[in-house]
Amino acid sequence: MRTVYSTIATGVGNLVSELMKDKILILFKDNAPDALFDYCVFHNENSLKDNIVSGDILIIGNEEYIITAVGKDAVENLDNLGHVTFKFDGNNEAKLPGTIHVEDKMIKDINVGTEIKIVRG
Repeated sequence: MRTVYSTIATGVGNLVSELMKDKILILFKDNAPDALFDYCVFHNENSLKDNIVSGDILIIGNEEYIITAVGKDAVENLDNLGHVTFKFDGNNEAKLPGTIHVEDKMIKDINVGTEIKIVRG
């Protein structure tokens, strides 16, 4: 497996667990806008080594999720802002340009120190 992206959660907003019930996870580098602060998982290391494509695997802690669609702006936003929205609905077509869709599975809890990465192969 080759790592395409990796980071470590440095903070978890107060309302992240509510969004997770709707199968949504928002990552943002530590510079998130105030309006989104409560809804984001924060990180400060943003290591993107390649484009993210369908079939890559998102790993949160030790749980794996197959990526099913990548919005046209998602990789650029992740690279430039450390920001991306993951939707755990299994869609094969991205509904929004900044969203990465993954298989329809419940999201495991995320805490400070949880590794988040995307691998290929």
